[in-house]
Amino acid sequence: MAEIDLSGQVVIVSGGGRRLGRMHCRSLAAAGASVVVNDVDEGPAARVVEEIESVGGRAAMAIASVMTRDGAQSIVNVAVETFGTVDVVVNNAGFMRSAFFEDLTEEMFQEVMVVHVGGSFHLSQAAWPILKQKGYGRIVMTSSAGGMFATKGEANYAAAKAGLYGFTRALSFEGENHGIKVNCILPHGNPLSDDNRGMDADENKEWHLKNWDVPEAQKYLDKELLASFARRKASMVSPMLVYLSSRSCAVSGEAFAAGFGRYARVFVGETFGWSSEGEAATPADIARNLEAIRSTEEFAIPSDMYEEMRFLGRGDGADSSSDRKK
Repeated sequence: MAEIDLSGQVVIVSGGGRRLGRMHCRSLAAAGASVVVNDVDEGPAARVVEEIESVGGRAAMAIASVMTRDGAQSIVNVAVETFGTVDVVVNNAGFMRSAFFEDLTEEMFQEVMVVHVGGSFHLSQAAWPILKQKGYGRIVMTSSAGGMFATKGEANYAAAKAGLYGFTRALSFEGENHGIKVNCILPHGNPLSDDNRGMDADENKEWHLKNWDVPEAQKYLDKELLASFARRKASMVSPMLVYLSSRSCAVSGEAFAAGFGRYARVFVGETFGWSSEGEAATPADIARNLEAIRSTEEFAIPSDMYEEMRFLGRGDGADSSSDRKK
């Protein structure tokens, strides 16, 4: 198969000055895209623009926050004024405000929701009329294993990142008649480095012991997992991002884990479950049949809300157009 070519495409990357965003920008430019590097700080954005231009690529910086509608619109304006249009939006900007639930403040919760969910909403909506008018576009959200699978001490982050999966699904339906594909990635890069390097075992151990109570941190300290962190680097994520940003992308409304050199679909499914055969179940019925309700031996991946209702409404588990797996 030919290499993925983004020549002629204009891509906005929010949070593009650091870590994963930096590698995304460089990888997109290497594939031929003109890249708008967004950051709240000029220094990191200017560095990435210089790195791209030094090897013959095209880039511009847009210094603004996606946490406001005006900030997001100004980023889109830079893309249009510099390169004439927008083809792709990569919603990468974000930060964490970690705390165990009882210590989580309203401000910490709202800040994380606004930058991740609000920022993705602001930037995607600012670009949407352009994508819709031209009948083509790609939007990539950045979800997280911390949202879809979660962990302790990140309730605000989990709520935001899981919300982005639902946002991806909804926008994919609205974009399907306009040539706009919307997907999301769950990346695993090195959170401690702006460079393309893995996280060494001692560094990983120290970070988890510092940030979490010791009993919880122990699960991160086994030798096999520690060794794998050498491959937790940005270059293991960006290939998936570049594909989802390209005309070659053949899917929409899906989520993909990317990291450690492995790439996998992540999805929400529904088990075959147990049917009360048309009669209202009692709480005792639920208790007696809980094993069947929870069994993942068979499950469906409904394509939308209505298909999920059809799946439930059949009661007998008859096949639907959903993906049905065993």
